[in-house]
Amino acid sequence: MRYQFVQQHAGQFSVVTLCQIMQVGRSGYYAWRRRAPSQRQKENERLLSRIRPFFERSKQTYGSPRIWHDLREEGFSCSFTLA
Repeated sequence: MRYQFVQQHAGQFSVVTLCQIMQVGRSGYYAWRRRAPSQRQKENERLLSRIRPFFERSKQTYGSPRIWHDLREEGFSCSFTLA
């Protein structure tokens, strides 16, 4: 999350300043940028790409139970728990 913040605001502020504010090293930030996405990140992006159309089609009214149901109907395997 810290590195993402630095990346999102790098056009507005210097990376050095952002890294100092976020208390991360510049070398760590640049290493993070070079790293390939993890398997978990890829799965999360894949799931999000499936969720967005359902949410948009519902005019942004569907919550997680309905979206979960639509995903299951489409054959996408995912779990759902109420917090």
